[in-house]
Order: sequence, then C-alpha cells, then structure tokens
Amino acid sequence: MEIELEEGIFCRIRNRIDLYGKVVKVDGRFARLELPEFKGFIEYPVNLLEPIN
Repeated sequence: MEIELEEGIFCRIRNRIDLYGKVVKVDGRFARLELPEFKGFIEYPVNLLEPIN
C-alpha cells in the first residue's frame, strides 16, 4: 500500500507515538518533517510515516 504525502500535512513516525510533525518537503521516497521537539528538520522514509487526521 503506497502512502500519498503532501506538503503541509501532519504525520507521525510509525511505531513512535512521541514523534510527529508537519511535512515540509517530499522528495521521492523520503519526506522532510518539521518536528516540535527539534530545531530544524528530520528526514524519514515515506513508508515509515502515517498521516494524522
């Protein structure tokens, strides 16, 4: 199952209820997230992200 991510939506990192953030950029198989706990951005593979409704 392929997940469609768009810039500006909120996601959480799979199997980590404490890590969530806003998608800033999607580049192929990776997405850059802005996380409230960190200064700056962090990149994760798209298949490890779950959109938050």
